[in-house]
Amino acid sequence: KNMFTVATDDSTSALDKVRNFFSGFFGDMVQFLIIDPLKFLLSSIFRIFGRDDAADSVENFFDNLNQSFRDMLDRFMGFLFREGEFSFGSITDTLASLVAAPFNLVKNLIAGLIKLMGFENAGEVLADFSVFDLVKKILKTTIYKLC
Repeated sequence: KNMFTVATDDSTSALDKVRNFFSGFFGDMVQFLIIDPLKFLLSSIFRIFGRDDAADSVENFFDNLNQSFRDMLDRFMGFLFREGEFSFGSITDTLASLVAAPFNLVKNLIAGLIKLMGFENAGEVLADFSVFDLVKKILKTTIYKLC
């Protein structure tokens, strides 16, 4: 899917649109700036010396590398942007989502690092902690006190 199709698709949630945008953007940039030039350079060198079989192998390698990188990027974006951390139902939910987003990203990164160090339970507890709910309660309390 291209970015326009994803942006206008009503069946795609706002969170999926954010995930798809970032993974598509970074995937395209790496492919355009790193993978495609290396693939062209190396395969051209092999073709100059008459090694079409080696050039084809190089192209297959970089195609597989590109696909593996995009799969890894999709998993990473899914890790950073989890379900339930973004809500755009009401004004309070939208504000809470926007305020909590940077904290959720840092929280998810730290939780992933904790899991990598072998502390699975601590990482899950931190990952399950909802900054969104905390910010939402603070905003609701503040708005109700002001009104």
